[in-house]
Amino acid sequence: MDRRCVLRIAVDKQKELTTVVGVAPGVAVGQHVTAEGQWVKEKSWGVQMQARTIEMSSPQTVDGMARYLSSGLIKGIGPVYGNRMVERFGAQVFDVIENQPERLMVRVDVEQGGGDAVSEGSIETAV
Repeated sequence: MDRRCVLRIAVDKQKELTTVVGVAPGVAVGQHVTAEGQWVKEKSWGVQMQARTIEMSSPQTVDGMARYLSSGLIKGIGPVYGNRMVERFGAQVFDVIENQPERLMVRVDVEQGGGDAVSEGSIETAV
């Protein structure tokens, strides 16, 4: 479901976070954001993008993947397991979660049954 949101995002080669205001599907830390719209200067809030469209996609960097997995969005994964998974599987971590969850129990020390919860959680959040 799309919801009105205010995003504070890091933009390449800029030190300060950028504010984007608009309507978007569920948003999670570490996701890649593509937005189109108009820059405006709000009296109270300063410069921000009033987005006509906001698209979210899976993180493309290992750092983004670690932040996304550590955000708690996927049932069964928190900061400790999220970071361990990315350390072990690197950029292939999402493929392992979706297609080879049994590798999580052996390689990342996910507690018994955790691999199933992670796989089911990832399917729930992909919708």
